[in-house]
Amino acid sequence: MLGARLFHVLEYPGFYASHPANTIYSQGGFSIFGGLILSTITGIDYLKKHVVPIWPMLDATAPALLLGYAIDRLGCQVSGDGDWEISANTVLKPDCLPHWLWA
Repeated sequence: MLGARLFHVLEYPGFYASHPANTIYSQGGFSIFGGLILSTITGIDYLKKHVVPIWPMLDATAPALLLGYAIDRLGCQVSGDGDWEISANTVLKPDCLPHWLWA
């Protein structure tokens, strides 16, 4: 979460300069990319400190990252945020599915 918030602050430096408290304590801006970048840097540092080969470990964690990102995107779709605030076309929705599933 710290990496995601840091990424949000670095992505919008002008808004952060004029509204620092609103940027830091807002509920939005938790991008997966900031968390991924900071956790990768922290993980590589940990692997180097404990003398563990980096590339095999990155290969081993790749499936978990893909699964985590897929679950993250499903959560965005269910909450209605997955279409970047574009309204869903419910005309295309099959009648058997509830509205909450067709975000």
